[in-house]
Amino acid sequence: EYWISWPRPDESSTPVPGSKVDEVAECEAAAIARDIRHLHDEVDMAWSDFGLLLRATTHLETYLDAFRDHGLPFVVGSSKQYYRRREIIEASALVRAIIHPVDHVALVAFLRSATAGLPDAALLRLWGSDFPALLTELTGPGAAELDQALGLVETVAHELDESIPGIDSIEDWQISVQEAVANLALLRQSFRQDPPDRFVELLRRRLLFDVTEAARYLGHYRLANLERFFRQLETSLEERGGDIQAILRTLRRSVAEAEEEKEALPEDAVVDAVRVMTIHGAKGLQFRHVYLAQAHASPPPKRRQAVDLDPRWIPGEPAEYVLLGNPTLGFHQVDEHRRRVESAELVRTLYVAMTRAEDRLVVAGNWPEELPESPPERARTYLDLLSHRSDLPASPGRLVAGCLEDDKAFQDAGFARWRFSGLERANGEAARGGEQVSRSIPLQIAQTDSRTLSEHSLAAGHRMARPFQGPMSADAGARLARLLDEESESTAGPGQRQGVRAVGELVHRLFETWNLEERPEDEWKRRQKRLLAGLSAMVPEHELSAATERATKLLERIDSGELLKRFIELRQTVLGREIPVLLSPQDGEEGPVGFHSGAIDLLYRDPETGLPVIVDFKTDRVETDEDLGARAAVYASQEDLYARAVQRAMNLETRPGTELWFLWADRRYTRP
Repeated sequence: EYWISWPRPDESSTPVPGSKVDEVAECEAAAIARDIRHLHDEVDMAWSDFGLLLRATTHLETYLDAFRDHGLPFVVGSSKQYYRRREIIEASALVRAIIHPVDHVALVAFLRSATAGLPDAALLRLWGSDFPALLTELTGPGAAELDQALGLVETVAHELDESIPGIDSIEDWQISVQEAVANLALLRQSFRQDPPDRFVELLRRRLLFDVTEAARYLGHYRLANLERFFRQLETSLEERGGDIQAILRTLRRSVAEAEEEKEALPEDAVVDAVRVMTIHGAKGLQFRHVYLAQAHASPPPKRRQAVDLDPRWIPGEPAEYVLLGNPTLGFHQVDEHRRRVESAELVRTLYVAMTRAEDRLVVAGNWPEELPESPPERARTYLDLLSHRSDLPASPGRLVAGCLEDDKAFQDAGFARWRFSGLERANGEAARGGEQVSRSIPLQIAQTDSRTLSEHSLAAGHRMARPFQGPMSADAGARLARLLDEESESTAGPGQRQGVRAVGELVHRLFETWNLEERPEDEWKRRQKRLLAGLSAMVPEHELSAATERATKLLERIDSGELLKRFIELRQTVLGREIPVLLSPQDGEEGPVGFHSGAIDLLYRDPETGLPVIVDFKTDRVETDEDLGARAAVYASQEDLYARAVQRAMNLETRPGTELWFLWADRRYTRP
């Protein structure tokens, strides 16, 4: 089949020769996607029966967008798209910012990425301060530069003009930026000290690139790309040892020059998917249906190189060359030889493309209204070559009227079928040769279907009202918020809720970053100092005094209590701290429809039973047995979700143990 890719200005007009290459590509891509969708759905053909061949990848994304719009799974061969994917560019920038602190271009790309979310207005303010120098000197989580950098972020957040357009839609952006900076410090230390596999694992676990990208459009494809990127990064780190410059060169060149690399694919997409590739990549492959797109495309005009040498030159013989743009007298013979080679290559690649099809070959292109008269030796496109078929119609332009009247298709003397891609939108069934049939539906069936549709609509509305994702503590969130409000009003004074939360976050960070290899006395002094210093960056000035008092009292209780001793005793059995958790909801479960997310404060293996135990640190200001039981009931659903996640992840036969460590009361609560 020959498809004439002439766009239609509107639904009521006839196709016209496309003057804009983008419009032609969009018309052609949509027609191919519709055709594949129809053959898959109506004729029950497998996705892998179809192959799309391109001479170049200039408009590749146009075809892929059409495939996405029509829900077609696809596999892309080697192309320059992999290193142009946003997730790969941002992951590459992060790695460069970690291993090469003076690369401020990479640092800005990381800070502006979805992982950190630094607004441009704040970026300008920070870059006018000591912020770039502090991040350049940042070597680890214990560095003094980290506290200064975090403080600068907090200061800019409070001073930023609220009238800046859009700034109100990203409230509390400084929290994610501070977390990103803290992770940057931790990862720089890990890169220096840890083996490659440990460093890459920590990078993925701390920044959760995979999680955020999986939640985006076509997330499973993004996830597969990142999986490949981090796998290759780990391999490069292991193979190249300490050669940081070699790794940096590879990352910079790959992104800047968009080197060819196959896009990664999720496992379930590899088995049955439409194959999209260049003609060179299709050699040796066969498909039932092949679409050769953009047969009208010609290679870009070649400019004469400033320095060029005849590749056929034999040492000792006279050479034809170009030096600083000036050719020798016989260099025109080199140009003519290259033109003949290109002409032969055009014939060869067209032959390769046209012999990939087992059942049906579609050649789509922006045919001219009148066929050219130039000799085939001067052909620059596949249409130029195909125009020399002896049994072609006299003029593609004269086929429009016939195709409008006769099923949108025309068969020429060589039994090839001609169709106009732009006419597909008018009547899809007619374009496929199907007869339009009007059917009436009995009233009783229509009423039943109407009631069913109404019920499904209500159910869909209820589902749409639920969030896609939610924290493990979502069920307890409202009750806990009220309790925290009451607690802050009674113990910290009116309007002190932010200080209460800040103290809780910093205590969690204390246990997360505690170095279990250090002497407990020294580590406690160091962490206590860091915690109190961190309050100034997280709490407004009018709340700072009350928050500091609360933190001091809580630290005194922890220092003299049994829970800290228990934590230190468990250092040999700790499986992880602040472990990120994703859990899909069960059927019929309320809450998020996509996944629950959270972080397990501490996971250890019980020294006596050998079974894993989940620990959740709580800084609630409760002391009596009655209050402890009531507060524990609030966290019951959260504990159950964590337990289900660990049981599934570790393939346990029984539910793991759960403990609530109430640090203020120095009490360990185990659910019966």
